[in-house]
Amino acid sequence: MKIIYFIKWLFDVKKWYGFQKRYTLYAIAGIVAGLWTGHSEFFWVPAILVWLDFTVEMILGKWKTFNNEQEQMLKDIKHGKGYLKE
Repeated sequence: MKIIYFIKWLFDVKKWYGFQKRYTLYAIAGIVAGLWTGHSEFFWVPAILVWLDFTVEMILGKWKTFNNEQEQMLKDIKHGKGYLKE
């Protein structure tokens, strides 16, 4: 009986992170496309989509970090802290 509760807990999509939902959707899309068209090339679609998603997330994270550093630098300069090293 505990196994049934585990399966319910495991597939409770409301508790999943956003990336888990996207990766599951990518996998389902690739499998459906591969089976529907009969071409095995479409089974690579999930891997490509996951790689693109991961790359975009990394770039967005770096962009946020860069913006935060720039904003902090501007605040420090405004308050008289210099960044020029002599």
